[in-house]
Amino acid sequence: MRTLLLTILGLLFLGNHACAANDSYQHFIELYRDAGQAEAEEDYVKTLDLLLQSLEIIPDHPYIHYDVARTHTLLGDTENALTSLKKAITLGLDFGDQLDAALEPLTAMDEFASVQVLIDAMRTPINNSEVALTLPLRDLIPEGIAYDPVDECFYMGSIWKSKIVKFDLEGNFVDFIYEKRGGLRPVLGIRIDAERRILWAASEVSGPGNGLAESEIGWSGLFKFDLKTGALIKKYTLQVEGETHLFNDIALTAAGDAYVTDSEFGAVYVVRHDRDELELFLKSDTFFYPNGITMGADDNTLYMAASENGIFRIDIASKEARLLTLPDDVSHIGMDGIYYRDNSLVCVQNGLRRVSRIHLNRAGDGIVKLDVLETRNPHFIIPTTGAIAGDAFYYIANSQLGAIGADGQLAPPDQLRKTVILKVDL
Repeated sequence: MRTLLLTILGLLFLGNHACAANDSYQHFIELYRDAGQAEAEEDYVKTLDLLLQSLEIIPDHPYIHYDVARTHTLLGDTENALTSLKKAITLGLDFGDQLDAALEPLTAMDEFASVQVLIDAMRTPINNSEVALTLPLRDLIPEGIAYDPVDECFYMGSIWKSKIVKFDLEGNFVDFIYEKRGGLRPVLGIRIDAERRILWAASEVSGPGNGLAESEIGWSGLFKFDLKTGALIKKYTLQVEGETHLFNDIALTAAGDAYVTDSEFGAVYVVRHDRDELELFLKSDTFFYPNGITMGADDNTLYMAASENGIFRIDIASKEARLLTLPDDVSHIGMDGIYYRDNSLVCVQNGLRRVSRIHLNRAGDGIVKLDVLETRNPHFIIPTTGAIAGDAFYYIANSQLGAIGADGQLAPPDQLRKTVILKVDL
């Protein structure tokens, strides 16, 4: 019998990390895992109860709504099963080309016709992107990308190679920061301070691979490079016994302050331009795996995507952090890179296998609607982050994050693909 969807997916964007950063997140993960165990024991009443408790924590979680639909069906409650299935698809779940076998009894119902309309729409690709560039680099495992409007070129970090590549849209590329230069380790988010000619890079060690030592796991660093020469200006590192840190993505203020998310620690750190030292800015029990981060309309507002429970608006002066309000048909979980533009957020929502644009209300604290920019693109292999250049959004289509196994080994070359950068007009 098939177990819960997220369990099958290896908890794709839910608890797929070494440990939970806080008690609330840990409780959520345990509820879901206990639900999976209850289903394996065919105790569907307990399964449903645990899933509904999970939804109380994250009401817009489409994967859980899907599993609630399955469990209702297993209990013979087809009416509530249909309602939950509709909700899952409306929130953006793409369960593939095959409906779960447990849900097959629903297809015989007259009311299923309305669900089939939703499924047909879900399976219809939305392709607004075009290939901007294909780089003949198969083993980068890229995660972060940034654009320099001065030199009109891009920079992209490599997880596997622990380096940063510079390239233009003509296909010319060079290693800008050589492998492990200055102590650099796997590179995640990168940002360009075009005015000060600085490249910021978030680096971390979350597992073995390509010469990384086991003793380094849990280490993170924020690196500051000279954009003209590639010279290391300074690095800000963090490794504390008993703690796991993972610096993930970066946002820069106009004044030159650098904010970086710490996914495993459930926090945001900052290096202020006038202090030049790493400080804990904000840690919260409500941050379930902080990931993408971007400045808002001014230097006092941050938007931070906690991959597992949604996007927070953070007031920098007061350090008040609140989840964005949202309509009943929108889910803002599963976000990786997010980017502010014209009172909206352009998002690589890889937890739902799509690129989205979220339109904000006038106050900037709530979601008005979500437009899907790209789904079911044949190049998609876990898209991660992007960069706005002019009126277009360029993003990594195929990070191939899954190519690095739990043993730290990279998949064979014939199983790796060239790096594809997609472009969508905004």
